[in-house]
Amino acid sequence: NIIKLYDVRELEKGPFTSFKVDYHTQVQWAGMKFSSDGNYILLWTENNVMFVIDAFKGEKLFEHQFVLDEASMIPVPPAMEASFTPDSRYLLAAVENTIHVGHYVQHRNQWK
Repeated sequence: NIIKLYDVRELEKGPFTSFKVDYHTQVQWAGMKFSSDGNYILLWTENNVMFVIDAFKGEKLFEHQFVLDEASMIPVPPAMEASFTPDSRYLLAAVENTIHVGHYVQHRNQWK
């Protein structure tokens, strides 16, 4: 669960930074995108979990797991795609034929 960032102009030097993304179980990454302002990294997994990471500090700012039924905690199929809106304020996630739009609240692990 390590993210390594490279400068494309200096690939031979290796990553200029790397950081670990902690989660209570092993996850398989399904995708990664940078916000348009370059401040955030959006990650999503095969385990239906989305993370927002500070692109400069490597700090996890947000985490959310999608489920079918909150009461029974039945997991949904993995998100096929996730993204930031152009202003980087909202997240979009395509999960089980539904597009979810949410404003992430940093450091509170809430999906609004």
